[in-house]
Amino acid sequence: MKVVIYARYSCDRQNEQSIEGQLHECYAYAEKHDITIVKEYIDRALSGRSAEHRTAFQQMIKDSDKKAFDFVIVYKTDRFARNRYDSAIYKAKLKKNDVRVLYAKESIPDGPEGIILESLLEGMAEYYSAELSQKIKRGIHEIALKHKAYGGNRPFGYRIDSDKNFVIDEKEAEIVRKIFTDFADGKQAKEIAAELNEKGIKNARGTSWNKNNFFQIFHNEKYIGVYKLGNYRQENVIPRIVSDELWNKVQSLVEKHKQAPASSRQTEYLLTGKAYCGNCGTGLQGGYGTSKTGDKHYYYVCSARKRHKSCDFKPVTKEWLESTVVDVTVKNILQDDIIDLIASRCEKISAAEHDKQAERNILKLQLANVNKSLSNIMKAIEEGIITSTTKQRLNELEEQKAKLEFELTELEIMQPLLSKSQIVYMLTRFKADEDTALTEEYRKDLIECFVNSVYVYDDKLIITYNLLQKEKAELFSIEHAFNSSTLICSGGPTGTRTPDQPVMSRLL
Repeated sequence: MKVVIYARYSCDRQNEQSIEGQLHECYAYAEKHDITIVKEYIDRALSGRSAEHRTAFQQMIKDSDKKAFDFVIVYKTDRFARNRYDSAIYKAKLKKNDVRVLYAKESIPDGPEGIILESLLEGMAEYYSAELSQKIKRGIHEIALKHKAYGGNRPFGYRIDSDKNFVIDEKEAEIVRKIFTDFADGKQAKEIAAELNEKGIKNARGTSWNKNNFFQIFHNEKYIGVYKLGNYRQENVIPRIVSDELWNKVQSLVEKHKQAPASSRQTEYLLTGKAYCGNCGTGLQGGYGTSKTGDKHYYYVCSARKRHKSCDFKPVTKEWLESTVVDVTVKNILQDDIIDLIASRCEKISAAEHDKQAERNILKLQLANVNKSLSNIMKAIEEGIITSTTKQRLNELEEQKAKLEFELTELEIMQPLLSKSQIVYMLTRFKADEDTALTEEYRKDLIECFVNSVYVYDDKLIITYNLLQKEKAELFSIEHAFNSSTLICSGGPTGTRTPDQPVMSRLL
């Protein structure tokens, strides 16, 4: 498990000591949960209002695309983002890359209702998908038709000329062909990376190569002349670097790697950062053992027991603990009256956060100025004033217009006004049938949205939820009793704790 820390301080009431304090608490949290930190991302003297301008934060988001880590530890919620919608959007990006955010000093990210609202916002992408698709198509239509470069990093092997066209860089293109050829001939990605690094050849970002760089290259159709932007795709419009034969051979090998046995993939522990030992309060961590028959058994174990042998907590089977938490949640939380309470509170928060008219007005003013400049250039062209400068300025303004229209659309999606009926509709998606409830994705979403913490004792669980009581954000707990009958062997748990008839009590 690879974990990083993100820390920042703004320039108003904080200083460098704030970073040291944040790092201290984050490392203490990591030690409590027996987590190893692999990297720190730090932004100094930068406000949290806009995540867009935080360099280290944006680099962390980009690195998550490379599967460089599994978790991010942050001191408190406001260190990640001050804006609830910023927080939801960037957490959604991390979630797509299978990265979760953990908080060193807060167990309730953005408040109980905030977690639930965040889950709903992530679902809004589907709700608005048709409208967003149309607006994006309109906004980038002209750029796509001209097959121009539009944002992002340049592909290795190409350079972008002054007119935003893709032009082959022959020196780099030769390296691209060799990468494809070596992989097709059976070389592993890490071997190819080692050879390039040994020769001092840098990738498109000017850094050393790693195996993840190659799979980005192997999926980039530009190398066979294909231009893609949004839903627009056109073949044979970019100078190609790789032949179809070589491309197809590499795609076949990449597909074979994707279909590797599931046993070789990393097991995900859904309650990481949420499960705690009832005996000593230390976080539970995932582990596994191998029986004499060669079967692997996955479980949760107390970090204090594993490191110091200072706790007599008995490990619990991963499947049993996660399934029990999901089962108790479905039976006791996904009730109409509780969903109604959640929806009422989230509706109020959505209405309060939706009023971002000032930000919209700035974008609209910028768009109006661009349209005015475009109109002036068109008049000049109609009067016969056409120069290379005129053409270049026209292209720049068209790109600027497309970007502004996209940002306006994105702002509407990031800050939707949710009605109570919409929220109720999206929450009821958790009322799954038997088949759906068995899927890993369903269980993961349910736990992330509702479960705040789980304390495991020898004879009971205490599950605390992100719920609402009497129109106030309060924790809501359920006690679930069971028989203490876990069997332990050298290879790990071979039995499970067998539940009794559930004994439920609300502990406010």
